[in-house]
Amino acid sequence: MTSAVPADHRAVMASRLPADDETDFYPTPPWGARAGGELMRRFDPAGGRLWWEPACGAMHAAHGLADYAPRLVVSDAYRYAGAY
Repeated sequence: MTSAVPADHRAVMASRLPADDETDFYPTPPWGARAGGELMRRFDPAGGRLWWEPACGAMHAAHGLADYAPRLVVSDAYRYAGAY
């Protein structure tokens, strides 16, 4: 049986060098953040703690957390278009 995938298929991504200005933007979908919000609420049932989203990107996760976090602070190392 012959495989359609070349034998050296792993070398493609291993040899990729990121650009100097690459921001590694991998947004968390709002539904994923809401699932995390459900878990976080178990650790803060009274809702008195400050929640911080340190890599908010384009605010995808922040929109999902907004319904769960009593006080939500967002920040990121970069400014993304339409995020704020």
